[in-house]
Amino acid sequence: MRKTEILKRVLSGMLAFTFCITTSGCGQKDDMVKAGGKEALAQAEKIDKEHIFKQEDIKGILEDGEEVAVIDRKDDRIQVIAQTDNGKCRFVSFNPDGSDAKSFDIKSENKCFTSSAAFDNDGNVYIRCLERIESEDSEEDTDYLIKYDASGKELYRLDLTKEATKDSSEEGSDVMAITWHEKYGLICHTTKGIYTYDEKNGFEKLVELKASGTISDLIKVSDNQLLIYYINESEADMVNLDTKEVVKNPEGLGSESQYTFFTDGGSNLYVSPLDGSGVYKYDMKTSKLDKLLNYSDSNVGLGGQTDIRATALSDNEFIAGLCSDSGYYDELVRLTKVDPKDVVDKTIITLGTVWGIDSNSNGQIVQFNRSSDKYMIKIVDYCELYPEDPQKQFELDILSGKAPDIFSVSEDMLKNYADKGILMDLTPAFEKDGALGDVEILPNIAEMVKIDGNTYSFMPSFYFETSIVRAKFAGGKKSLTYQDCDNLIKSMGTDYSIAFGELKKSSFEYIWPFYGDKFIDRKNKKCNFKGPEFIDLLNFMNKFPDELKGSDADYLFIDDKYMADEALFDIHTFYGIDDYVRLKQMVFHDDIEFVGLPNNSGDNIAVIRGDAFAVNSSTSHRDEIYDLIRNMLLSQRGDFDKFSTVKPIFEEQLQEALKERSDDDRMAYAYDQSKQDLIKMKPLTQDEIKKFYDYVLSIKTQGCNDSSICDIVSEETSAFFGGQKTAEEVADFIQNRVTTYLNENS
Repeated sequence: MRKTEILKRVLSGMLAFTFCITTSGCGQKDDMVKAGGKEALAQAEKIDKEHIFKQEDIKGILEDGEEVAVIDRKDDRIQVIAQTDNGKCRFVSFNPDGSDAKSFDIKSENKCFTSSAAFDNDGNVYIRCLERIESEDSEEDTDYLIKYDASGKELYRLDLTKEATKDSSEEGSDVMAITWHEKYGLICHTTKGIYTYDEKNGFEKLVELKASGTISDLIKVSDNQLLIYYINESEADMVNLDTKEVVKNPEGLGSESQYTFFTDGGSNLYVSPLDGSGVYKYDMKTSKLDKLLNYSDSNVGLGGQTDIRATALSDNEFIAGLCSDSGYYDELVRLTKVDPKDVVDKTIITLGTVWGIDSNSNGQIVQFNRSSDKYMIKIVDYCELYPEDPQKQFELDILSGKAPDIFSVSEDMLKNYADKGILMDLTPAFEKDGALGDVEILPNIAEMVKIDGNTYSFMPSFYFETSIVRAKFAGGKKSLTYQDCDNLIKSMGTDYSIAFGELKKSSFEYIWPFYGDKFIDRKNKKCNFKGPEFIDLLNFMNKFPDELKGSDADYLFIDDKYMADEALFDIHTFYGIDDYVRLKQMVFHDDIEFVGLPNNSGDNIAVIRGDAFAVNSSTSHRDEIYDLIRNMLLSQRGDFDKFSTVKPIFEEQLQEALKERSDDDRMAYAYDQSKQDLIKMKPLTQDEIKKFYDYVLSIKTQGCNDSSICDIVSEETSAFFGGQKTAEEVADFIQNRVTTYLNENS
């Protein structure tokens, strides 16, 4: 069950990407990492033709709302346990080509969630099921071990909360994972060790082994060996069932990475590191990993962010449930190796990343690569190539005349690069008769990315951050002063330790950049930190505690504090319209007002965030670049993506919230902490949509994204919050240092 995944949004850090045009060829990413300098970059710009697989959907197996919970192979049949967020489970068996599908429902009067399953040679199915019994006031979970025959007839149902092992006086058996073994039968890994189970003998201990963490995989890898993987500890146990010997962390499976494992139903073990590099075969004799599949170069799933649940037909063919951009394993596919000589040569657009690539941009790239028969975007990780100082090398490449065709840098560097003539002016392209003249960008964002009136960058998607409060507490105001906040906090009988959620004094480093445009005028090389606005902000933040009350775990239930009006102001990040719906319907259960961050100037302070890409002014690939820009701006977005900056698409995204969604649509649900469950979201009204739309278009700033200025402010304000200097003294130091910085760098 994914209560938290429904709400999950990936907050990307400062990204730096580069695009270069080269010619495709053969290459090995693993060799690239070992290389360095120009050789490493040259290797990174090549396609790994030896490890390319094609992806084909297997249709007609998964029903709407289902994902692959368990997948395995038994002889020539693929066995799948499919489940939904609503607690419905099915067993499905089919031929590898998707034909002759047979299924039965895993019947339960309550919601049922399967985390582990096993399949014996007689067609029987064993599942470890968590059954959730819900009432109006509470919910109760019970673990069962259930056996079905091939027709779906239930043969036994064992309540694991009551069934004890023979060697224990404790009630219950904490079975974490199960698998089938031809010699030993059903094998169960519990917190007390490895046991066999059958109806006649019950639980009998096979191997003394305490679990060292949460088990994600329990796999038979030979006639006498089991692999147990503890994903939260990144540790593995290789267990010899005959000799009872346990090998901790087998060689070749280091704890520096996390893995997903699967087999071909026999003794061949396959490994997929969660770094998204691909699929490897693990040689049990040499303890080495042999690479088979390159996710990124194959454009499988989410490229370099792919995660799978799979079974193998051979080294060259896998059946897999891919984790899609919805966060669920709801894409059932066949992955088949492509002969290297049949890999089509394309013009390579190399994308380099310094701090990683967010899921939204990654999805756009994979989509572009699949749709284009001429071009391929290749991701190059500067952190892999230049681990000591990737940012420095990236900037050297740009400033030394080796600039890529397209790159993304922080807002503070755009003007610097534009002044040096490095950036192409995209203004003509976005004009009426230009190459991108039919792409209408949201007006506030179109102005936001301009430098001296010209457009030097484009932002495919965005999210925004602001502060909200119950509408009745705002009293019709669109902005609150520091005194307004103080008065409300006192009137509600709460305090600064909880009124703004998780804010504390050190949160100043996160808060002050929202006000960046009020203090910094980069165009005119001026700043204003000595004015009352900055002094007021410092004094306001000094009211917050040095540390939060209680443990970090207490703040996992912060929604309850907002429901009870102990927490009042929510500085929230909005990645999609569903964030707004959830706050209204699941948290505040009331109308809310966008008041922005408090200030004494009457401004509604909020910021737009997003990756802004710029184009090298000397590129010789303008037509190709314009095609790429168009694709990135107009590509369809998945459930977890941000808002589009293209006006018609943004409006369409908001209009979706007006519709009543199907009960089977997992994205129609959000987590309501008061009910401790996923609750279906109700449609918004047209007035609510308009209020949201108008507010987004009113945001005019990206705040301060200059890391050097942020460092100056952080260094100097620590003396104020530590009680060594006054707000005025600190402001004076910041004013002088930032003025010097602007004169030297703007």
